[in-house]
Amino acid sequence: MDTKTGLVSGTGTTTAQNSNTASNANLSATLPANLPANSGASVTKPGSELAAKRREDILVTSAAIFAEKGYRNTDVQEIADRLGIGKGTIYRTFATKEDLFLACVDDGMERLNQWLICTMSSLDEQGELTQFERLERKILNFLTFFDNNPSLIELMIQERSEFKERATTSYYRHWQQNLPRWVKNIEAAKEQGNIRDIPAKDYLEVMSDVLYGAIFTSYFLNKQMNLKATAKTIADVMLYGLKGERKHQENREETKKSD
Repeated sequence: MDTKTGLVSGTGTTTAQNSNTASNANLSATLPANLPANSGASVTKPGSELAAKRREDILVTSAAIFAEKGYRNTDVQEIADRLGIGKGTIYRTFATKEDLFLACVDDGMERLNQWLICTMSSLDEQGELTQFERLERKILNFLTFFDNNPSLIELMIQERSEFKERATTSYYRHWQQNLPRWVKNIEAAKEQGNIRDIPAKDYLEVMSDVLYGAIFTSYFLNKQMNLKATAKTIADVMLYGLKGERKHQENREETKKSD
């Protein structure tokens, strides 16, 4: 997968997912209630709590319908009808249908980012975890978000399909935004001798390819991922590699000693 796009080429809605996308499309389902709907091309300046709540409601409902029907087949009037508001209300918040769609994708990626920050902070408070357990749980948290929010996967596919001319995708901006923090964590692990001395960005690109590869493969095949087993396997391979069982166990013991 290309880290500059972070996406697999697609052509609109993946029909195998249409039956369950709408029911799972609420991007706030796995997040604390106080996390805001963020980003996107908005005409309305930040104002009252009511305006912020309305904007969030528009994004959540729009994301569900875009994921269910595809960008081209979605009518803004249908979004307004489902929300019980006038179409003009939507256009006072988002200038165009394109702005609304792209705001939905950006908002989904921002929610992913906030989810990861929240769950990582929780892990930091659990000092008794081994390095392997910490990595496994971080991966599990990432996979869990997409398992609960398959509509975001669909929106990412549509973004790449419908807006190829967009300078950078939501995924890539998310990658760039978080790269310094991730690199810092990798460099710290290298200094502690917990991982091999390889370029941090190379490690992160491989990890990203593996994680998003698992997500998209599961989505395209329309199969339920065993989240815990997948997270454990990815953590195992990323941390210990593919060496023989004997050396593999030695590495495990060395890692435990260093924790």
